[in-house]
Amino acid sequence: MKARGSSAKWAVLVAALAGAASAEPAAGGEAVERLDLAGLPILSYDSDTGLGLGADLALFWRHPASARYRLALRAQAFFTTGGVQNHYLQLDAPRVAGTPFRLSLELGFFRDLFRPFYGFGNGLAVLPEGDPAWRDGYYAYELTSPRASFAVRYGLGGRWHLEAGYGYQRLLMKAGGESLLALQRPTGWDGGGVGQLELALLFDGRDVEASPTGGLFAKAGFRAAHAVLGASSAFAGGYAILAGYHSPFGLGPALVLAGRLTADLDEGAVPLPMLSNMAGGPNLFEGLGGQASVRGLPRYRYLGKAKLLANAELRSRVLRLRPFDRAADLWLVAFSDAGRVWAQLAEDGPLWRFHLAWGGGLRLAFVEDFVLRIDLGRSEGSTGFYVELNQLF
Repeated sequence: MKARGSSAKWAVLVAALAGAASAEPAAGGEAVERLDLAGLPILSYDSDTGLGLGADLALFWRHPASARYRLALRAQAFFTTGGVQNHYLQLDAPRVAGTPFRLSLELGFFRDLFRPFYGFGNGLAVLPEGDPAWRDGYYAYELTSPRASFAVRYGLGGRWHLEAGYGYQRLLMKAGGESLLALQRPTGWDGGGVGQLELALLFDGRDVEASPTGGLFAKAGFRAAHAVLGASSAFAGGYAILAGYHSPFGLGPALVLAGRLTADLDEGAVPLPMLSNMAGGPNLFEGLGGQASVRGLPRYRYLGKAKLLANAELRSRVLRLRPFDRAADLWLVAFSDAGRVWAQLAEDGPLWRFHLAWGGGLRLAFVEDFVLRIDLGRSEGSTGFYVELNQLF
């Protein structure tokens, strides 16, 4: 389930910046720290969850001698017409007391009134949408989850980093008596606590983070939940991500080939809402199906303890404008996604049975850091339309 601020969906890239303290030299001739305020309205659309509305506010404490903020405090309130809420309060300190340690803290609240559950496995059929059981919520349940977490990142030198963190979330679940969830009663169907430790090693060789045109990103991580950590059930898992970016023929942003391969494996009594999670830490996203994995496939369409996902995109920056002396870019994108799951660590249909998607979209980038992603995807007879923040990878 989503448990990171990165799940915020911004579609209106309008910032209001105000210096609460001047960076001009003080009376003694020394520059003073300043406080910046940033505010963004949130307007998004996801064909799975509907229209999204909300707001994102942030405070940045900056020292004139450094381009990076010393401390950031962010808050988000977000609702969709499809019954999803995601609210959080985050604190981020990139260099704690001048050390190589980066500390992040978060308090959050998530709710999904109509979270889908179609069962487990890679080849499940579903009832037609007009079936009476579908209308009665046969494939849906309600999930509410307050959460708290902290994470520490340590720079090992160069582009290598070590991440460690702990998170706790409470799973509160409701399902109709004739729903598939109530009939199957999988692990965690009646809720409980998830206390989880994570440890990861990553390499970030991208030329830029928001819209890379070259370089590699790699990350491998391990997670574990146990009663001593506050979990209602014990499980462990690992994941690996490899993403690469290349501009052939020296064309730069005019032509970029981008690809991502993600593998995720869990073992033990994994609560149902956690089975959709792939990767971890700030790179957490959900699959299989939906805007972050196989675009066009309905969200959570396939669940399993083992997941494999591949994404490929062809990106081209076709226009650059400079309103108010700031770069504003338009990108065209064609993409293809492929993924599959295994319900258990055993055979689950033919190995070659991947769920495929294809489509295209636009990227609107402002000052190279804010990227608005618009995607239209088609998969297995269904279509998905998404307006989200950030590149998929």
